[in-house]
Amino acid sequence: MKHSMVQKLMQLFAPFHLFKDCSRGSAEQRWSAYRFNQENAWRLKESMKNCLIVFLGSLLGVYGLESLVEWFPPLVYGQMCLGISCSLFFVGLVVQVVMYGYFKHVKVTLR
Repeated sequence: MKHSMVQKLMQLFAPFHLFKDCSRGSAEQRWSAYRFNQENAWRLKESMKNCLIVFLGSLLGVYGLESLVEWFPPLVYGQMCLGISCSLFFVGLVVQVVMYGYFKHVKVTLR
């Protein structure tokens, strides 16, 4: 099965495809899905590390290009792209940290 580059990047940085939906099915199915998600929360750590590395690299790139923009103005577009990726990966990192905390520390009782 072939995957496109976008799908591979999404799997690397957004591991949400690894988790099951806890809002559908009978109570037993929802509880099983929730337990599965709790047991697999460790997978979020690798993705958080990837997002943090890209975020910090983008942040350094934004400030590194700042002095070069003065000499070569078209670099401002690269700086903007790095700024956008920096903010996107920061949001992704925050979402994953919240998910990890939820799966590790919240105990849910299903009715």
